[in-house]
Amino acid sequence: MVIDDLATGDHFSVPLNDGRGEVELPAGRYSLYVNVRTPEAGEVSTTLVFDPQVHITQAAEVVLDARRGKPPVTTDRPDAGMREGYLVITQKVADEDLVSAFEMTRRYYVAAAGSAPGLVLNAVAMFTKGGDETGSPYVYNLAFSRSGSIGDDLAFHARTRDLATAQVNHASPGRPACGGALAGADLPAAGLSISRYSGIGALPATRTEYFSPGYSWERSFGVTTRDCDFSPGNTDTFHHRAGQLARGDRHTWAWNTAPFGPAAADGGVRRGDELAVTMPMLTDAEPGHQGGSFAHASGRTTLTRDGVLAGTSEVPGEIHAEVPPERATYQVRTQVQRNTPWSDLSTAQDVTWTFSSERADEAALPLLAVRYYGMRLDEHNRAKAGARNDFTVNVEHPTGATIGAIRKLTLRASYDDGKTWQPVNLTKQNGRWIASLQHPNNGEHVSLHATAKDDRGNAVDQTLIRAYGLTP
Repeated sequence: MVIDDLATGDHFSVPLNDGRGEVELPAGRYSLYVNVRTPEAGEVSTTLVFDPQVHITQAAEVVLDARRGKPPVTTDRPDAGMREGYLVITQKVADEDLVSAFEMTRRYYVAAAGSAPGLVLNAVAMFTKGGDETGSPYVYNLAFSRSGSIGDDLAFHARTRDLATAQVNHASPGRPACGGALAGADLPAAGLSISRYSGIGALPATRTEYFSPGYSWERSFGVTTRDCDFSPGNTDTFHHRAGQLARGDRHTWAWNTAPFGPAAADGGVRRGDELAVTMPMLTDAEPGHQGGSFAHASGRTTLTRDGVLAGTSEVPGEIHAEVPPERATYQVRTQVQRNTPWSDLSTAQDVTWTFSSERADEAALPLLAVRYYGMRLDEHNRAKAGARNDFTVNVEHPTGATIGAIRKLTLRASYDDGKTWQPVNLTKQNGRWIASLQHPNNGEHVSLHATAKDDRGNAVDQTLIRAYGLTP
């Protein structure tokens, strides 16, 4: 049993013998809890018994009754079971927030009642079909909050019609692969963001995901070998901050769609005389997504200042260097080679960024990135050979960076892994650049080479080998 003095912050751990324990305490106000473990249907259940405020003025007996325990989170879907979750309790102890987090499983119960100053209860839970870790056709990503007091019935109940809904498509990266996902909610009262994992399984796959409204959600996706070995160095990851979703919202989202290339959202910064570039080089083709780690890749990054070498790095897309304060023209070039067992796409990249920079307290670097959206690809990231593929071409830059108007944009395509190139027609439609690409009747992959330049001199030269596949 754990006891906290709400006035002083003193912490007491009381051993129990046959469910009973004794402790001497000064008169005052205390919170206390105990986890009671009980055999249940061949497993062991856990009941958290919690009282947020007990007044002790004299010798007293406090009964913490686990028999009152109820599931803290439920849904209206009969075949859904809790995959995992957390109950987070925040309350004022010695005028500071004390945050306690309790992991919940499918056999987890809570018996709690009472009130206390600054008391906030948050629950984050993930439900899948039968509580299974992998392969569920749906996932409930739930978050709840209650403050001030706890009634006898603590349970948070989710009704499907009150949630936001997303159909999420997970494309195959070109070879047999396994996918898995995380979804996390921000809990401002606790100062935490808690994410939970669910396995998707073999790709491609589609499932329905539900989200509690009113919370800021962040999503991540990982792809690895067909045996679902998500060990470090064997996984490509992607991230998406979905933000707050509203009750009844309906979305169609996707993960792992080609082409995979650089995304400039947080690509580089100048702090004083330090110049840092951290360009995510493997980002899928969904707006708002950003790449994270990528596996089985090697490469080199160089930095020049007014044509003179100023630094090198063996990390693709990443370099840090101390540079003189005066304004100068910089070039960052990164070359990436990639050979993964789960993908035959984005096997090589060669990107050069040109920009000017000078000493600043903190300024985003004007690194341009050419991104491709809305391609006509199947669930294996392949387009039809002999068919036309129209898609949007965007020139993007890091958040907060100052760039000029794009004055030049070119695009070429290759069907022999970059040995020969053909120009691609670009037209401006409703303020967007649209590429029209006529595929040949044969070939296995399409590679893309783009250049872009603005009227401030910022430029990018970007080659992507095997941007997507072709199918007969």
